[in-house]
Amino acid sequence: MKTTTSRREGVEIAFVSHLRRLEADRGAMAALRRSLDASAAGRARVHRYVVPFLAENPDQRTDHAMYLVAGLFGLHPSPGASDNESLGGAFRRLDKDRERDGKPKESVERRFTTLLSTDAEDIAYALRQAVTLLKAGDIPVCWDRLLRDIMFRHRDDGWVQQRWARDFWGDDRPAKDNPEGAHNVS
Repeated sequence: MKTTTSRREGVEIAFVSHLRRLEADRGAMAALRRSLDASAAGRARVHRYVVPFLAENPDQRTDHAMYLVAGLFGLHPSPGASDNESLGGAFRRLDKDRERDGKPKESVERRFTTLLSTDAEDIAYALRQAVTLLKAGDIPVCWDRLLRDIMFRHRDDGWVQQRWARDFWGDDRPAKDNPEGAHNVS
């Protein structure tokens, strides 16, 4: 299992690296964006960019996640994302930026809450809206993390949604001021 997991993560990282190499290709980026229109023609435009990274044995959830991330990447390539930052962390940064700039931030929390409660059949639309909002706020997206999260978002235990929620609403006091959250390092 661990070998399969690490092999899959390697494919995810290679896939995102491949998308990054496409950034300078305006035609490829346009095709990625157009793939979000949910039509067969839109998806067909990106087969050449996605199919080489799909698993030998098709997994509909993983395949869907890779096509979705390709399209979302086309909207907002966002270099400079924090390593392994979830969408919750990205939304938290957007929320803090808006607060610092004196802008109303209620809409950020409302959109984030909607994203958390979105079901599988509507997730593509909700993620498109989320990425568009992050782009408007100049907040980068960690694409390999988002790809993994989309692949596992369906779990009954809601692990991905809980992680996003923790990253958005989590305690932001430093560990020294938070004895319960501090780890004893000896």
